[in-house]
Amino acid sequence: MKPPEQLEALHIPAAQDVTLENLSFAYGEGPIFSGLSLTAHPGDIIGVTGPVACGKSTFGRVFLCEAPYGGSAKFGKTEFAAMTPRQISATVGYLGHDPELSADTVQNNVLCGSEQDAMPWLAAAALDGEVLAMENGVDTVIGSSGTRLSGGQAQRLALARTLAHPRPVLILDDPFSALDRHTEDTVFADLQSDAKDKVVFLISHRLYHFPQMQKVIFMDGGKTTVGTHAQLMETVPLYRQLYDRLTAGIPLTIAAVCCSLTLAVFWPENDPRAAVGNVPEVYPAARKHAGRPEPRRGGGTLFRRCGHGGSAVPPSGVISMAADACRIISIMAVIAVKKWQRNAAKLARH
Repeated sequence: MKPPEQLEALHIPAAQDVTLENLSFAYGEGPIFSGLSLTAHPGDIIGVTGPVACGKSTFGRVFLCEAPYGGSAKFGKTEFAAMTPRQISATVGYLGHDPELSADTVQNNVLCGSEQDAMPWLAAAALDGEVLAMENGVDTVIGSSGTRLSGGQAQRLALARTLAHPRPVLILDDPFSALDRHTEDTVFADLQSDAKDKVVFLISHRLYHFPQMQKVIFMDGGKTTVGTHAQLMETVPLYRQLYDRLTAGIPLTIAAVCCSLTLAVFWPENDPRAAVGNVPEVYPAARKHAGRPEPRRGGGTLFRRCGHGGSAVPPSGVISMAADACRIISIMAVIAVKKWQRNAAKLARH
């Protein structure tokens, strides 16, 4: 039996500029994208976005040189296409759509045989606390393809593995798609600290952090546009539309939650005026409890808690006061959205 080939340890090169000149890629005759030119320096995080199926993931895989590309893509003075597979492995760290986890422990999935501590990398992916809470900590077996983990946990574990094996060029394909906003903020802040000595291409349809990136590549219909977030907000209407659509929803969501909570608290369950037919459909929280004759467990209304003699019927005018409160919240939401849009426009101009 032939012994396995003994490979030399990878030589990880020092960080250098990544230069793209008229870069293009095509499957067959039709180009997926073309005309992409930019220079990224170590420490830069480059955002890559665009509509669905515009070629974002294809762009990320260009650096793996799985198929010929057009134009030029260089690491320092070396063309990526001229590198051997081992050199590409030493230069490019790639995290694709699928986490591709092994049926092994958390620690082994992160380290992949390297001799180091997994916890700093789990912390960089905001996963350390959740791992410590598992039955065996870093020695917990996660199942085939990470079946015992949530989508967000699997995604962050794969990110921790990528960060644990640093490369001067890092390609992250939609690493935040399964994360909540708070976790995304934490992971992005850690990524900014980790990116001081590398060029990061972050492919994403979530644009919350694109204003903080050094450059943005916008892809649409085979064409590419490169600029800062502010420049694209001013010159690319579709990019501005995608960004505004994502960010403008935040104050409306907050207002909707506040409105529902207001109705749920101020509209008592056994008030005859709160029959389902009398409650507007735009107040789902109130309609949910409307028409129930018995009060909630433990008193259940704001008025009982405030000491109104055990009666669940509110003082006169409270129902209209609740409606007024909802109107005020709605007005505040509109004002917040307008202010948000004005700030975005101001940012684009500067």
